[in-house]
Amino acid sequence: MMRTARLSLLLAAAFSLGACALDFTSPNEPTEEDVFGNPEAIKAVAVGLQAEYSDNVVDPTYVNGLVTEEIGAANNTFASYQDADAGRPLENTSDLAGGPWRGQYRVIKLANDLIRAVPEAELAPGTKSGILALAKTYKAMALGNLIQIFEKIPLEVGTDILNPPFADRAAVLTEILRLLNEARAELQQTAPSPEFQQQIIAPGFNLASTIDAMTARYALIAGNLDLALQAAQRVPLNVMSELRFAAPQDRNPLNNLWYRSGNAYRMRPEQSFRLQAEAGDQRVAFWVRAATVDGGDGQVLDELNRYTTDTDPIPVYLPDEMRLIQAEVYARTNRLAEARQLVNAVRTQCAPAVTGDPVACLPALSDAQLATQQQILAEIYKQRRYELYLQAVSWEDQRRFGVQTKYPWMVYPLSECDQNSNAPC
Repeated sequence: MMRTARLSLLLAAAFSLGACALDFTSPNEPTEEDVFGNPEAIKAVAVGLQAEYSDNVVDPTYVNGLVTEEIGAANNTFASYQDADAGRPLENTSDLAGGPWRGQYRVIKLANDLIRAVPEAELAPGTKSGILALAKTYKAMALGNLIQIFEKIPLEVGTDILNPPFADRAAVLTEILRLLNEARAELQQTAPSPEFQQQIIAPGFNLASTIDAMTARYALIAGNLDLALQAAQRVPLNVMSELRFAAPQDRNPLNNLWYRSGNAYRMRPEQSFRLQAEAGDQRVAFWVRAATVDGGDGQVLDELNRYTTDTDPIPVYLPDEMRLIQAEVYARTNRLAEARQLVNAVRTQCAPAVTGDPVACLPALSDAQLATQQQILAEIYKQRRYELYLQAVSWEDQRRFGVQTKYPWMVYPLSECDQNSNAPC
C-alpha cells in the first residue's frame, strides 16, 4: 500500500498494542488524547492503520503456507519454520505464534482508537463515515486472520483491560460480521467525502467491494450460507482490491521477508503445488516457476513468480474467490447445477477480468464428472487451492473441506501465556 503520510507510521508505533500502558511524559510528544482530538492526526492514524495492516499481512500468509504445504522452509531457515514445514511439535516462543498475534492486534488497537475517536471529531460527515468504515473493515480482517490461525482469541483488548477473556470461533465470527455490516451501513448512509477518497484511503484499495468480499468469506466460514451468497454476488468480478507498495521506504512484505532477509527467512513454493496441478492450468505459472531450491529434510522447492519485486501488489481478495464461494454455497445446499456452472466458469476463464487476476484456462467438466455433491465440493477445494494460493485462507479451507491438517491450530505465543491468566495455553 502506498503511504501518503509518513506521520502515520510514527502514530502507529506510538499507539501499538503492548504490555505496558501508554505513558508519554515528554512535553514534546503528543498524548493519546491530543492525537485523537486533532482531526489531522486522526486522518494520519487512518492512513497508518492501512500501513500497519499491509506490513503485517506477511505473518498470516506464511503461517498458512507452511502449515498447508503451499510453501516449504529452505535450508538454513529458522528451526521453527522447518518444524512447521515437517509437522513437528511447535514452540510457543517462535514467530509462527508471536508474529500474527502481535501484528494483527496492533491493527486492532489502531482500529479501536479510530472507532472511539471519530464520532466526536470535527470532520466532514463523509470523512467520518469513510474512516469508520475503513477502521471496522480492517479490524474485521485482522480478527479474521487471527481466528483462522488460533482456536480462540480475545475480542476486547487494550492497555486498560487486564487478562482479557478468550472468545470462541462462533463469537469471533459473529463480531467480524457485525463490524462488516456496520462498515457497509456507514457507506450507505453517508457517501465517503472527496477528502477521504483523495487523502486517506490507499490507492488500489476498494473499500465497498472489500467489505462485501470479507462478508462473503467469513459468512461462509461461519456457516451463514445465505449471507455468504448474497455478499459474494454483490462483488464486481472486474474490480480488484489490493495492497500497493512504493519502494524503497515501503516494500512488499512478502518479498522483503523471503528475498531480502537472508537464509533464516527463506521460504519457497512446495513443488507439490506445481506437480499435482491439472495439465494446462495457467495459474501454476502465474504463481510459481520450476526451480531446485534446497529445502529442509532433503526436499526441493520451486521459486515464486509473484511477489518477486518489492513493489508487487498483494490482493486483498481475488475475484474468482467470489465465484467459488457461491459455488460452495450452492453445492452445500444441493443446488448442483448452479454449482457446476460456477465451477466451470472458474475453470474455463482464459482472459483476466482485471490486472492481477489468475486464470486457469482449462476445459469445462461434464455433468457426469461433477454428478454428486461430493465431487463438486472436491473440485471446489481444488480450484480454491490453485486460485487462492498464498491468500492466507488455505488452513481454513482444509478444515471446512475435511482435509487432514498438520496442526489443528497454532500454539499461543509465550508472551500471552505469561501475561494473561485467561489464555488457554
